Amino acid sequence: MLVSLKPLLSHAMIHKYAVGSFNVANFEMMEVVIQTAVSLKSPVIVSTSSAEARYLGPKVAVAMAKSLAKKHNAQIVLHLDHGDSFEMAMQCIRAGYTSVMFDGSHHPLDENIRITQEVVRAAHAVGVSVEGEVGRIQGVEDDLTVSEQDASMSDVGEATRFVKETAVDALAVAIGNAHGFYLKEPKLDMVRLQEIQQSTQKPIVLHGGTGIPEDQVQQAIKLGIAKMNVASRVRRAFMTAVYDELKVNPQTTEVRDVMKPGRLAMANEIESSMKMMNSIGQL
Repeated sequence: MLVSLKPLLSHAMIHKYAVGSFNVANFEMMEVVIQTAVSLKSPVIVSTSSAEARYLGPKVAVAMAKSLAKKHNAQIVLHLDHGDSFEMAMQCIRAGYTSVMFDGSHHPLDENIRITQEVVRAAHAVGVSVEGEVGRIQGVEDDLTVSEQDASMSDVGEATRFVKETAVDALAVAIGNAHGFYLKEPKLDMVRLQEIQQSTQKPIVLHGGTGIPEDQVQQAIKLGIAKMNVASRVRRAFMTAVYDELKVNPQTTEVRDVMKPGRLAMANEIESSMKMMNSIGQL
């Protein structure tokens, strides 16, 4: 069945682990995420970005998630990652998503608060969780590119005001993390993270999980990270394995055979991520 994000993150904060959020773009990827989580007894969040939601269709994404959750006897969160508009969030809520993120970090703070308030009001009325964001995370997410010079660390005061005025269930922060693959080893601002968590008393979300060293992930979890997004490394693993299979068997017409190595490679990356987040065995 599909469940809300809020109780998962509350449990994660108490027991000092992070719930992995993995982006999917098709049926194969969604099943791998769910199947792997079930086999490892780990809570999990299945995410689609706005572009992925449009590609699949929110209603199709929900139908797939419900069917796979039933098939594997799983409880999962279906989450809109980096919702790019109020309208996109509403489409996903109406379709049956159990959690949505509205990313208004590219707006001035007042506008970010105003739109996030509207999303929260509509979502909470039907039991859907909401994630918001303060600060600008470097990298590429769908059609939005944030350069190094445009990226900005989350401000503690702004984060506190944002959470108080919006009543979001989780807060994504910029503390030195970035979307995509890192060109050099990231250095997370742990002091800033601790101050934000202590001030807001909310589960904190770490985007850009690909390539963050394990010791930093472990420390961040101790300081309040309860959800961690991982996309690039699992997508790259899936695509590389499929590409390698096609090179070996270029004449094949069996889609299932081509998908098998991609599924396995993706499952291995998800397991590695879950191990790093301490979420294995938490169900």
